[in-house]
Amino acid sequence: MQPVRLLLPLFAVAGTALAQAPASLKIPRPPIESLPAKTVPESPAKASPAAVPTAPAASPLPAKPLADAPKRTMAMPTQVVHDTASDGTLWAHGTTWKASFGRDSFTYIPFLGSEAPRNFPVTFQLAGIAIDGAALPVRAGAPARDGDTIVAERGACAER
Repeated sequence: MQPVRLLLPLFAVAGTALAQAPASLKIPRPPIESLPAKTVPESPAKASPAAVPTAPAASPLPAKPLADAPKRTMAMPTQVVHDTASDGTLWAHGTTWKASFGRDSFTYIPFLGSEAPRNFPVTFQLAGIAIDGAALPVRAGAPARDGDTIVAERGACAER
């Protein structure tokens, strides 16, 4: 416990200095070699040091560079998540995509990786409806959600 008692006043002084210091002030850090090493007292029941082989001292630096360390990944969602914006636009989010459904169009946004410079959305809009060459009126309709299906009434048809 001795090292903890010595460090607490040091942290208090450093905290006060940082609170009063300008933002550009840099506080030097001691080199790793000067930090106290933790030691465990040897119990009297152990064998003599001559009978027990000793391991080499541990290096203060990691054995392999941090760039080679395994990367942690987040678990991807296994179901589609839905939300509704204040303007009535429906949003859906899957494992590698997201999409919005408005009154007159549908926008699909694929996830192209964290290295992509920006999103590349693709918007689809119904241009017209025809039966046997006869054009039918197309109207904008509010999308509605039924489970994982989005339906928008467009006049003579329903867009799913």
